[in-house]
Amino acid sequence: MNKKIWSSATADRKIREFVFERDGYKCVFCKRKQEDGWQIHPSHFWGRNDSALRYEEDNIDTLCAMDHFRHENNKLGFYREWKIKQLGINRYNELE
Repeated sequence: MNKKIWSSATADRKIREFVFERDGYKCVFCKRKQEDGWQIHPSHFWGRNDSALRYEEDNIDTLCAMDHFRHENNKLGFYREWKIKQLGINRYNELE
């Protein structure tokens, strides 16, 4: 059996495209769209350095550059409450 082993760069690119497509290439908060010229980013709620969650789709959301900057260092406020609504408290606690 031949298994395809991806480099981390390839895996990052594939999860990024998956998340962007899932979220319609728009910010999940303000709905700004890439097609309208807005820069979008894949935002990891629990940081990318957590290898167990790096490629977990429930950990990654599409954010515009402004919202990514706004929420990146403040995940205890609005972003946390939004994440709990998105996932449900049980799934949120599983990932935390």
